[in-house]
Amino acid sequence: MTEGAVLLRGAALPFEKGVLAALNAITAISPFRHMVTPGGFTMSVAMTNCGATGWVTDRTGYRYDRIDPETGNPWPPMPEWTMLDDGDVELSFNSGEIFLMAERVVIRLA
Repeated sequence: MTEGAVLLRGAALPFEKGVLAALNAITAISPFRHMVTPGGFTMSVAMTNCGATGWVTDRTGYRYDRIDPETGNPWPPMPEWTMLDDGDVELSFNSGEIFLMAERVVIRLA
């Protein structure tokens, strides 16, 4: 891990069912897919997006797009909820950003 990164082993386990249910709802609308790079290579990582815009790649380039190119529809909404575990860990999903707060450590994934 890089300097400054924090690994909180097991911190999300109390929220596993809720997170997996949200992920299943997202992938029911916009399934995981292996995108193609501008060079014509298929990515080894399968991915999807949610929220106002999603990162996509195809033969025309890399970009953020409001429309899922596979379905032709907007990306599914970002789940909006906060999960608390006795005040020790707070995991919030909203406004297209994910925050994980544990004690005095804040990790922002945008």
